[in-house]
Order: sequence, then C-alpha cells, then structure tokens
Amino acid sequence: MGEPGGEDSRAEARRAKRARVALLAASATAPPEPVRWGAGWGGRVCGAVVFAVYVASVHRPEGAGLARPEPGAFLFALWTSLVLAWAVCRLALWRVTADRDGIHVRRMWSTRLLAWPVVGRVDLRHDGVLECFGPRGSTLFGTFAPPWLARLARRDCPGQRAADLLTAMSLHPHLRPTGRVPRRAARAGFARWALPLGALVHAAPFLLRP
Repeated sequence: MGEPGGEDSRAEARRAKRARVALLAASATAPPEPVRWGAGWGGRVCGAVVFAVYVASVHRPEGAGLARPEPGAFLFALWTSLVLAWAVCRLALWRVTADRDGIHVRRMWSTRLLAWPVVGRVDLRHDGVLECFGPRGSTLFGTFAPPWLARLARRDCPGQRAADLLTAMSLHPHLRPTGRVPRRAARAGFARWALPLGALVHAAPFLLRP
C-alpha cells in the first residue's frame, strides 16, 4: 500500500494538472502550423559531454579494431558504439511535433505517429521524459530537463508546459494545430545521424591512441 502522503501529493498534482488544462482549453486557440519541441543547446551539450566521456574512458578489448579483428570483440565494440550513438542522438536530436493528425515522435529508424484517438493524457515524469497514456498503453518520448531542476533554478518547466498542451489538444480537438507535418519530415529518424556517429565512436579510441 502507498503512503497517505504520497497519495495526497499525487491527487494534488492531478488536480493542478486538470486546472492547467482547463485554463488552456478556455484561453488557447488552434495554431495554424504544427507545434514542435526538440533538444535545445542544453540537450546538445549533454550529448557532446556523454560522447566525450565515453570516448575518453572506454577501454576497447583486443581484437576490436579493423587491423586484426576478432569477431566477438569487434561485434561487442560495434554494438556498444551504436547504442552510445543512439543515446547521444536521443539527448541532442530528439523532436516531438503535434499537428492535425496527432503527435509525431522521432525514433531511431523512423518517426512514429500517435494519432489523437490513442492519446489520452501526457504527463512529465520525474526524469524529464514525457509519457503518453492511452487505450493501447503508454509511450515514452522527449527528453526535457527534469522538473526538479526547473524548481531548483526557479524557472518554468518547459516539459510540463508541453505535457499540459498535448493533453489539452487531445481532450479538446479545437486546440489542435490545423497544419500538417511535411511527409518527408514525418518519416525521418535518428539513423542518418546515429550510424555515422556510431562509426566515429567506434574509431575514435583507435584514432586518439598515442
């Protein structure tokens, strides 16, 4: 069983969210163009730091290079490089776009569309990731600054604003953008950046070795 204090705080958070969404429904209007959220300078800096720390600290096993490759060591190094590249792209290149059709979420190989009928509400988790709840379960997307960081800096929380607006758009069709994401942008994923970056991550320890 959960503690009473925890249940009270969650109930209060739900009431506050309902109030914010109701205010948006009463005051906002449908934008003519799709609404986008993405990684700003903070996300790009975090991605660059993760990349640099990994390259500086990783120790490749013998046989992981191209000169005298050993299958097991080479595949392990290649796989970890691709995972690291995906993580860096997730931090530095993520994008979420709302248009007349639903919420477009950029992923590794393509952009996934969450149609409005399958979007119930969107909440901001403690780690800064948005979570969409609907009849088909939940979906995670976005990488905002954690809400506790915004409170520490005494600033508004962009992730919370995004979650509230997406929830309001889901519940109130008159708030949804009237424009549509271009077809080419709706298909793009991380792969075109992640694959070259993965190759660079794999080669960097050998290129930088004295």
